[in-house]
Amino acid sequence: MRRQLGWLCVLPVIVALTPQASVYAATPSFTSVMQSALSSGQQITLPPQPLPAQSSAASAGGAQAVSSTPDYPLATWNPANLNNFSWANRPHDYPVQLIVIHDTEGTYATAIQDFQDPSFAASAHYVVSDAGQITQMVHEQDIAWHAGNWDYNTRAIGIEHEGYAYAQPTWYTTAMYQASAHLIASICSRWGVPMDRNHVIGHYQVPDPNNPGLYGGSDHHTDPGPNWDWTYYMGLAQSYASALPSPPVMGPDPVAVNGFTSATVTWQPAQTCQPTAKPITGYTVTSTPASVTQNLPATATSTTFNNLTPGTSYTFTVTATDADGTDSLTTNAVIPGHCGSANLTSSPASPGPYGTTVQFTSSSTGCPHPLYQFWVQLPGSTTWNLGQDYSSSATFSWRTTAPVLGRYYFMARARDSSSAGDTTDALGRYDTFTTTTFTATPAACASVTETAAPLSPQAPGTHVTFTAGATGCPNALYQFVMRPASSSTWQVVQGYSTSATYNWNSAGAGNGTVYFGVWARDVTSPAAYDTVASVPYLINPGSCGSVGISSSPASPQLSGTHITFTAVAAGCTHSNPLYQFVMRPASQSNWQVAQAYSTGATFTWNSASAAAGTVYFGVWAKDANSAAPYDAVASTPFVVQSVSCASVTVSAAPASVARGSGTHVTITGAASGCTDPSPLYQFVMRPATSSTWQVVQGYSTSTTYNWNSTGAAAGTVYFGVWVKDANSSRPYDTVASTPVTVS
Repeated sequence: MRRQLGWLCVLPVIVALTPQASVYAATPSFTSVMQSALSSGQQITLPPQPLPAQSSAASAGGAQAVSSTPDYPLATWNPANLNNFSWANRPHDYPVQLIVIHDTEGTYATAIQDFQDPSFAASAHYVVSDAGQITQMVHEQDIAWHAGNWDYNTRAIGIEHEGYAYAQPTWYTTAMYQASAHLIASICSRWGVPMDRNHVIGHYQVPDPNNPGLYGGSDHHTDPGPNWDWTYYMGLAQSYASALPSPPVMGPDPVAVNGFTSATVTWQPAQTCQPTAKPITGYTVTSTPASVTQNLPATATSTTFNNLTPGTSYTFTVTATDADGTDSLTTNAVIPGHCGSANLTSSPASPGPYGTTVQFTSSSTGCPHPLYQFWVQLPGSTTWNLGQDYSSSATFSWRTTAPVLGRYYFMARARDSSSAGDTTDALGRYDTFTTTTFTATPAACASVTETAAPLSPQAPGTHVTFTAGATGCPNALYQFVMRPASSSTWQVVQGYSTSATYNWNSAGAGNGTVYFGVWARDVTSPAAYDTVASVPYLINPGSCGSVGISSSPASPQLSGTHITFTAVAAGCTHSNPLYQFVMRPASQSNWQVAQAYSTGATFTWNSASAAAGTVYFGVWAKDANSAAPYDAVASTPFVVQSVSCASVTVSAAPASVARGSGTHVTITGAASGCTDPSPLYQFVMRPATSSTWQVVQGYSTSTTYNWNSTGAAAGTVYFGVWVKDANSSRPYDTVASTPVTVS
């Protein structure tokens, strides 16, 4: 197999349609599902027909009868197979800006034969033999598949040369160089491709469109190789080109965009056969109708025509001029005051999983008050369905409602509110329209959850419902699986369906943990499952999961208080668990049963005989069918306090007396926190001349003591009060003192 260095093609992303071909006919068909996806429900079926001329690329690049006349008079016409190149209409649709030099890595005859093979999927415009023969196989206005880069294919003329890039000695002959140089000089004269190494390139200089920084097209070819004599070849070509005329060449077609009473025309600068060309001297732009002409300098690339008549269709002819001639191209037709062109975008961009809500946004030019109408076409038919009728809203929200995968077509039509529509077809009237596509791909469930009711654990024979819920997929299917307690193998218990529940009768299930799982996938997903989840489920004769205990009133309390302890069990298999209350007194380390197992959840305790301190109370809980001494336990401490007073204060009035005055001083005590409402008070005194306290008024319910200061020595006399609860057996519960100054 020879190396095909020069013949790598890149197929076009969009194959141009013939004038009779149809974008409608090329789109997939509808199914009845589409009707439910559209808000209006209106359906119109169209026969195959061309799209309106405003946005049809087919009209500019359509197929035509294959001419038997070569573009270069010295070439022999021998066409390539129609499967190996793309119809075009250069320079109207693409400019010709490059010449790409290849070698065949084979013979002249074999290259011609290959390009005529319908399965070869490659071609070049010309093939040059080592003897200087030239065969043209693709017209220059069409796109040959030779560069390994679609953008370069659209803008280049490809020339294959018989021979081998690395042959020793070199295969390339003088006759071949001279014939090829005459050919590219002619291309320079007729297409304005400059004769320099920026525009006449080798295949090895074509960028890889998929890997920036790599060259030789997508397959990294290296032709015409190191033996190609570029200096000699370009010298010949430039010499031959200098003897040929160099009229300007325009392309692609200039573009007109209308306003309300105006239109702006833009174009690309005309090319000439550099470096020997004569410069462009200027442009003229003429409107039709009205025949208004503007004369513009050579630097101009746009101009605006004002004061146009709304509702009238205009075209504009742009003519470039140099000393060797002129070239003219005409714009698209525009109607001032009507919508001139439309645009349609989607968010999110295609592709996306079916069920995705897509927002389509349209825009238009040249109309002050545009109205928009949206149409949808499902994969597989020639039927357009109305999605949203004309309104001022430029957005249309769409979501598939059934799992129909593939490429959907969307069309936005626009017309000005003052326009009845410049064009009409089976769908109605409009000024302009545009289309786009959105490909619905299989969806996938992102996650799934599973719950059981009633909750685990349960006794054998319980009916349990497992419920699944998937997210991230518009139409989920569920499959339920189970792994018994006695097995390590999962088994399908309910196959894939739209049902999100599975009912299980646990009768006959052995004690232990049974695992239940759910598999979820979208109805369009090709996977065995998109996501899974599982839950354990415990089967046993009966048990309680936990228990808690609380007291009322809460700790602490005085001795003699009646306290009620309440237990609450959770997670029990049956609704009536059993409770046993136990107690550990403050003076002991052993637990004793205070109330044996029963269904009673409370125990009342009289603390009258309890010593002061912390008493612990516990509860044992078990299911009514449990054979265990307990399933769950809990305990709580309870502090018992003896009777007492918590605190006392004492004050003197007055707190200072003169010596020998005989002033009477009242000492007052005030107790708080006493169990009994009538505590006992005892007053004591320490004279200024002594360090010993003496009782001056024994325990009584009186809260005051009166002191006569007659005879008291100068200094500080201290008075104290002892207080205790009436039932307290202690000498005092609490004390306090205060000074009295004798001066």
